[in-house]
Amino acid sequence: ACLAGEAKICGLKDPRMSLLVPFWASVFDELGCEAHWVICLRRPEHVARSLYVRDHFSAEKSLALWLKYNLALLQGLGAVGALERCYLLSFDELLVDASSAREKASALLRDLKLNEAPFFGFFETQLASAASSIETSGALWAFAEEVHATLLAEGPAGVPLERWLQRWRGMAKTLEYIDLQYESLCFLEAEEKKWVDGLEKALADKDAELARADSYAKELLSVLEAAKADAEKQRDYTRSVEKDLNAERVEAERRSRQHNTQLQILVNRCQKYFVASSEMEEALHHARTELESLKQQFAEVQAEHAAKEAELRDALGHSAEELRRVYSSTSWKVSAPIRAVKRGIGAA
Repeated sequence: ACLAGEAKICGLKDPRMSLLVPFWASVFDELGCEAHWVICLRRPEHVARSLYVRDHFSAEKSLALWLKYNLALLQGLGAVGALERCYLLSFDELLVDASSAREKASALLRDLKLNEAPFFGFFETQLASAASSIETSGALWAFAEEVHATLLAEGPAGVPLERWLQRWRGMAKTLEYIDLQYESLCFLEAEEKKWVDGLEKALADKDAELARADSYAKELLSVLEAAKADAEKQRDYTRSVEKDLNAERVEAERRSRQHNTQLQILVNRCQKYFVASSEMEEALHHARTELESLKQQFAEVQAEHAAKEAELRDALGHSAEELRRVYSSTSWKVSAPIRAVKRGIGAA
């Protein structure tokens, strides 16, 4: 009714339009409307958490729906030639802070010649569904993360769409199994559905307990890693101390050997001095002994000399007396020798 009426600007928002882009493009063309396509992209895990809160969908079911709708949207936009002309907004950036995505949103609003203020005033971050814990692993999760990251980095026109579609078709068996699970729930009675809901709640409670246990285990692992890090630091410190001690021990041994060598040299010198001193003492003792012997001999010689001197003095005195008697004698025979001596002296 909005499109067929007189309104100059009309906006449509329905995720299911992603599955029928070519149909809606033909409708817009038939009505003569200029279509501006806006992709409001939300992180796949946030969508999965929201669908779990609202419909109790499993993570696999929610990720499969996220991939199905976004791939179908990209394929449809490519088919109608609008892939390079569409606008991409990050729903998560708008949730955190609408002004952070203002530049991209402002480009769209300027193209439509619309005032920006009402849009940013209208946007409410509180309307997002509460988050809950889901498992973020597996092939579907990895595929959804790749699609989300590539769209934000390259934009809709720069994605490898054909490779993604081929990869999506390769997951047919997994997708059939997911659909079969949820189709079987349609045939359950009210009590059975209630029982399934209770079972899902119990599983959710168990998941929450497991999440708490996992968090506690992570804390323990963190403490263990910290303890291991401290032990490694202590081990490194011990090794460093041992290394320093070994270096000091080697240096002490070197100094000890040097001191022992010097001590041995001193000992050898002392021994030489002791030997030389002993020899000198022995020589001194021998000299003293010889000196005493010489002193004794000198005393004996001196005594003998004194005796000889006394004896000579006595003999001289006796000779002098004899000579005096001769000189004083008047006998010719007695004085003849003396006269002969005198004559000899006179002749000489």
